[in-house]
Amino acid sequence: MVVPGMVPSSFNGTDGFFSPATVHNALHGSPDQIPSRGYITILDILYGVYTSLRIILHPSEYHSIVSTPPFSEDAVTAAFWARLAQIEDPNKKDEQLRRGIRRIDFLGNRTRFLGLAGTLKGDVWELGLGHAD
Repeated sequence: MVVPGMVPSSFNGTDGFFSPATVHNALHGSPDQIPSRGYITILDILYGVYTSLRIILHPSEYHSIVSTPPFSEDAVTAAFWARLAQIEDPNKKDEQLRRGIRRIDFLGNRTRFLGLAGTLKGDVWELGLGHAD
């Protein structure tokens, strides 16, 4: 998963990397706005992951990502259509079709949340994902 400003060289497409500032930025719009409570909750992190994966891709972002292994245009398109196939309401399905590909489509079938693991890279956390079925 690509998080703006947080794509380390070891990025392999199945891991997500979130610093507290990145999660806070996803929630509140600016890493300069420190929460008054002085910490980030698990709910903040989960909400940050959720909202980040729901972002609709700009065509330039899409083309730059699908040209980078391990992604392929076919796999992302298949995930997009699989996501749409799960929507029963025709109006909601049409709306999603018009909006296009979201970041979650780059995860393919690896959409099961397995947890977060600390890394040796300061305040960087690894997002653990597994197959949905």
